[in-house]
Amino acid sequence: MDYGYRKSYICDEDLLDTIDVNSLLQDPRVSYKKYKNKFIKVSGKISKIVGSEVLELGKYTKTDDVLNGYVLFSDSEALVVNTTEVLSKYRIYDEVTVIGRVDSTDGKKITLKDTLLIPSNICLLYTSDAADDGES
Repeated sequence: MDYGYRKSYICDEDLLDTIDVNSLLQDPRVSYKKYKNKFIKVSGKISKIVGSEVLELGKYTKTDDVLNGYVLFSDSEALVVNTTEVLSKYRIYDEVTVIGRVDSTDGKKITLKDTLLIPSNICLLYTSDAADDGES
């Protein structure tokens, strides 16, 4: 702790290491014990959106013959994110980073509260070149 010498939030995004959802959900009970009541930063793909306040980042596997970032989600293991943010801008398979406090578990799913969603900037990295066919 710096006892107020730096001007930053106690839970600053830059101070948290990003954990992949697959490694967090490798053993949900062990992860829950390790991070209980702590803030963590997790990145993954949205597997489910429930209503206007809950989304899930499911444990997933990639296959070689997949197009457009689609993956196979686990049916039971997921990170449940309770949020007050507007979820209408998010879709299944979107990449997102979540900061939140580990609240509870049922053995297969870990629940986060007091969350902040950080959308992926993957679309900002896309570039294309127009070919000039010589006609003016």
